Amino acid sequence: MKLIIINGPCGVGKSTLAEQIHADIPLSFLMDSYAQIRCISNYQNFGEERWEMTVAIANSLIDSMLGLGRDVVVDMMVYSSEVLDFFYEIAKRHGAEVHEILLTAPRDIVIGRAEKRGWHGGLLSREKVGYIWDRLEGLKELRDKANLIDTNDREVSEIYTEVKDLIK
Repeated sequence: MKLIIINGPCGVGKSTLAEQIHADIPLSFLMDSYAQIRCISNYQNFGEERWEMTVAIANSLIDSMLGLGRDVVVDMMVYSSEVLDFFYEIAKRHGAEVHEILLTAPRDIVIGRAEKRGWHGGLLSREKVGYIWDRLEGLKELRDKANLIDTNDREVSEIYTEVKDLIK
């Protein structure tokens, strides 16, 4: 079994990559954090509570799916080492391999991509995207097991091939 964590700021290709990897692994489970967030009523107004609930949902789904012997692909923007470490603990309990992928791109590129896509109903702003980028940049130094992949000026197919090779 594998736990594949696709992490990074908005606009770096997390969802695209996670969906492709998920499609390649029969009976895998895609833990799409944004889909889970939308299941929380009034999520736009409760940032801290939303995060707490999203992490609890992720932990439960990862634990349940690995418990069933299924691979899990996590599409989630996580800038907390503690949360990522807990994902590793869950995987270890189930004897699953962990592949942590941290996608990156330059700050101005990430902000520009997020602006083009829209601000997700007020959840994001230029300042929030910058803050997230800064937090994830700081995370790079703490995550020695993470595979860092710069997505700037690269084709999706090239990034996908690189990740496929990493998770073999």
